[in-house]
Amino acid sequence: MPTENQDESDESTCKYIPDKSREEEIIEMIQRAAAEMGEPLTMNKYAEWRDNTNLNSDTHIVSKTTIKKRFGGWEKACQMANVESNVSVQAYTLDDVVSAIQQAAVEMGEPLTMNKYVQWRSSVDEPVPHPITIIQGNQHFNSWTDACESVGVTAGVRKRYDNDDIISAILQAADEMGEPLRIEDYQEWRESTDERKPGEKTVYTKFDSWFQACEEAGVGTTRKTNYNTDDIISSIQRAAAEMGEPLTLAAYSSWRKSANEHIPSEKVIYKGKFGSWPAVCEAAGVSPATKSHYNTDEMIEAIQLAAAEMGEPLSQSKYNQWHGEAGGTPCVSTITNSELGLWSEACEAAGVKHAGSQIDN
Repeated sequence: MPTENQDESDESTCKYIPDKSREEEIIEMIQRAAAEMGEPLTMNKYAEWRDNTNLNSDTHIVSKTTIKKRFGGWEKACQMANVESNVSVQAYTLDDVVSAIQQAAVEMGEPLTMNKYVQWRSSVDEPVPHPITIIQGNQHFNSWTDACESVGVTAGVRKRYDNDDIISAILQAADEMGEPLRIEDYQEWRESTDERKPGEKTVYTKFDSWFQACEEAGVGTTRKTNYNTDDIISSIQRAAAEMGEPLTLAAYSSWRKSANEHIPSEKVIYKGKFGSWPAVCEAAGVSPATKSHYNTDEMIEAIQLAAAEMGEPLSQSKYNQWHGEAGGTPCVSTITNSELGLWSEACEAAGVKHAGSQIDN
């Protein structure tokens, strides 16, 4: 008879274990969660039930990821438990897909990127197809661009800006806006031009600071060149006082952008001085918020979106590049520190081929 630890280890390494008694136990868990949380039973509802439920000490409540691996999907597990799952509630027709893309384009504007579509999708009350469903679950379209163009919508494909693109944009902005060029000046110029230009997040992805980017371009700026440890600690403490604790990196970023003065950027803090967000908060005597607000479904969705735009196999570096430009998405460390586990396991849970995978597409 396997111990609890052995059982959990087996579940995490095998896609399916033909153990009828264990299957029946998991099905009972799904049924109990549905009875207490209501139907349709989503993976998020199950996760919430699991976090707030204490069974007897001999019973281990398996995670939703384990259930998906064991039964071959959340929908199949719910079907075996005779529980309604929101996964199977909606089957989308070609007309549904066409209508959704066109409506998103009207409300979000063209060109319509996948990210803009996802933002629109999360704001509507009625169920609409996910972009991955549009691309992978529909025989009519081979790509996001193909889907948009087929319904008369201009597709927005994110340009991959390199350092030369950023430097060129800064030079153009400086020529029109004058020097010294602040990041606010650059953003104002970017919004006024008809051409697509790299945004602030892209600049900070490629360079440690706005000053460094301007220095590479040979453009003057008022940004402070170097921040010492006292500058950084003072900024963290001020942000915590205004934004509250525990202080997230996102909250610090929001505070920094609203401040009408020179403040160390997140990248300078995170990479240049201390190496991690918890370390800099600890030095400042501030409680860091290290727990991600992203649930497993959102992390899986992010991986799928990144794979759709960046291609497979999806490496951590490719995901990081997409994450830096997309914004509002979980970083690699958030994903790998979650119940999804290793990067390879997270990609497999998302149905995405990862770098180093031996699984054929």
